[in-house]
Amino acid sequence: MGGKLVVPYGNGMSHNMADEDQRREVLKSAGELPSWTLSEVQVCDLELLLQGGFAPLCGYMGRKDYEGSTLHMRMSDGLLWPCPVSLDVSEACAGRLARGGKLVLREPEGSALGFVEVEEVWRPDTQKRPDGDGRDLLMGPCGWGDGFLDRPFRVGGRVFGLSLPVHFDFSELRKTPREVREEINHCQHARTAAFFTDQYLFRPQFEATFRAATELRAGLLINSLVPTTWSENVEHFYKVRSQHKIMRRYPRNMVVFNVLPLMLRGEALRRMMLTAIVARNFGCAYMLVDEASLGLDQMVGDAASWEEKRTEEKIVTAIEQYTEYRQEIGVEVVRCRQMAYLEGPDSFVPVDRVPAGVEWMRLSQKKALRNLESGAAIPDWYMFKDVLEEVRKAHPPREKQGFTLFFTGLSGSGKSTVAKILRIVLLEIADRQVTLLDGDIVRRHLSKKLGFSREDRDINIRRIGFVAAEITKNGGIALCAPIAPYDVVRKQVRSMVEKRGGFILVHMATSLEVCESRDPKGMYAKARSGTIANFTGISDPYETPEDAEIILDAARKTPRQCVDEIVGYLRAKGYILS
Repeated sequence: MGGKLVVPYGNGMSHNMADEDQRREVLKSAGELPSWTLSEVQVCDLELLLQGGFAPLCGYMGRKDYEGSTLHMRMSDGLLWPCPVSLDVSEACAGRLARGGKLVLREPEGSALGFVEVEEVWRPDTQKRPDGDGRDLLMGPCGWGDGFLDRPFRVGGRVFGLSLPVHFDFSELRKTPREVREEINHCQHARTAAFFTDQYLFRPQFEATFRAATELRAGLLINSLVPTTWSENVEHFYKVRSQHKIMRRYPRNMVVFNVLPLMLRGEALRRMMLTAIVARNFGCAYMLVDEASLGLDQMVGDAASWEEKRTEEKIVTAIEQYTEYRQEIGVEVVRCRQMAYLEGPDSFVPVDRVPAGVEWMRLSQKKALRNLESGAAIPDWYMFKDVLEEVRKAHPPREKQGFTLFFTGLSGSGKSTVAKILRIVLLEIADRQVTLLDGDIVRRHLSKKLGFSREDRDINIRRIGFVAAEITKNGGIALCAPIAPYDVVRKQVRSMVEKRGGFILVHMATSLEVCESRDPKGMYAKARSGTIANFTGISDPYETPEDAEIILDAARKTPRQCVDEIVGYLRAKGYILS
């Protein structure tokens, strides 16, 4: 590989944009052709296909390539490709497709981004699994997990772009492989090293990447990865702003910064191989890796911890396994060294070069962010001041965060009573808006037309979760008091809310006997007589939560005592100070 830029993977950039005749023909008949509205994840994959980031792929994989990539990391023609790139669609969509036809691909707002010349429609065999560590390969458009229920079919075929997705976030920082290669070509370095990250760049990461690139005598391409649900992830904006501020601290003409819509997928080796291929398509000869870029950011800052040793073993193993494919991919993987801070000389050095007897310090990102949220101090050496300002906006201390208290329990367990009293108490002592989403209130205003089948009840709980997440995101307090009998849906709500703030599950563990003896609305009597079907605790199960932060029994405590226990928990965790 001579010259500044390496040639793209597969010896050529794929050209996937439709010509003018194709554009005119498809747009003219777009209203009559079958179409599929892409998820945000699918838009990311389509963009990389159209731009050449996934070169030499020209479209979505057919069954043989899909299975070969998933099971053995090779396509049917032998090309090394570690993760499947496929289009997953619903059964209804698949039923409208025929080989040789066209499927229009639309962004969530409805505009046509491109189309697929359909070559194959099939349903993957769920009994087949990747070998070894590939079992956790992600699903949806790229693996074996999420997506089989709603989008069980796959569409294979050549993709043609009508237009690239339009981005209103950091549009000037989003560059195509061709644009990045041109920018690299104007730099003064013979080779370039790529670094992919979906994390903040704090001083240790800055020092590690700068040192690695300097030792390689290479320029540096930092690809900031966009989260798959970026439009719902406010932290994305703070993270990119803080990363961009660090760029000026590298030497002039050393670094190119790019915002990249690449979804990380698979375990460490597959992730390493895919990002190396993308790095090559962006013109890089090296790829820098650390714990976070391999999805292994589990360190807690204790050099002797078992967790850190296990993480280190995974990284070493992945890099050793990669050597088998290095020549074929054409990109050398270089480990970013773990950096230690020496207080005396006020400098960073690799951990393995700390002089004997010299005290040193290290801190993981996860622990640093937890410290921010708990109000603990962050050492000055760990973050640049302007970066800290951005991070504090995304991770305010708990007393300034929004949070959700999600009550669950049988009908008559005391959820609504405790939640109503708690709302008044919180309005008195807290400085945030408090919203009560009681089961009956939600049924009357948000889920009026829903019945009481499991599907409808799940929809109702997800709606509550969505509203609670929005309240939490905007710094408010949401009190939710549905029955919420199913563990899987409760966990979905927890996931929705925890992306935006705090989530506390409160299990009102009042026994069925006590709840039934109260029965103020006569619901249990009607359920026993068969008048009401699918009644939780009688003709439908209640799944007792094992992940509740607070467990209360209204038969043993008064409502006020229950409220006092919840307030005590909130004070202990730092959500309220008074």
